[in-house]
Amino acid sequence: MNWKRCKLIRDYKIKKITKLLVFISVSTLPFVGLTSLLGLETFLDSFETPDSYLYLENSDELVNLNFKDSVFIIVQKSDHPEFDVKESDTVVYSSLTGDISCNKIEHIHSIGPLKKYELKGNDIKQYSETIYEEQIIGKVIKITDKNILNTFSLELWTITINNLNIHSLFK
Repeated sequence: MNWKRCKLIRDYKIKKITKLLVFISVSTLPFVGLTSLLGLETFLDSFETPDSYLYLENSDELVNLNFKDSVFIIVQKSDHPEFDVKESDTVVYSSLTGDISCNKIEHIHSIGPLKKYELKGNDIKQYSETIYEEQIIGKVIKITDKNILNTFSLELWTITINNLNIHSLFK
């Protein structure tokens, strides 16, 4: 009788431990996916400044994007404390026509505090557009495929950076 009881207790503990490991694996999967998607520095910084990050879905509303498939565009907004745009960065901006566009910066002109950005066109013609610092919405951090895992991970990321106080976990 004692042997059967020990075996039942052992089987019960193994089931409990297995359930716990499965739960931990499933609950951390989106965060592991996000750190590989965004990078650890961006992921942690998004908890420090949650209002400075967003993701956009490639749609007809975004002009100058040449993607065949649906993608997510992860953007660091221009109000981020360490926001810095360099040549060859891709920016999301409001064009003079009022459209939201996305292009790569080819050259930056600075005259005192005024910065003027020359953008490279995506089409075959040698198209070039000039914008000013005030028109920039943000800088593209990453462009990733739209799939079910990325959709779930990005939605969870948005919820957690806005609702989870990461500082309270480390105190």
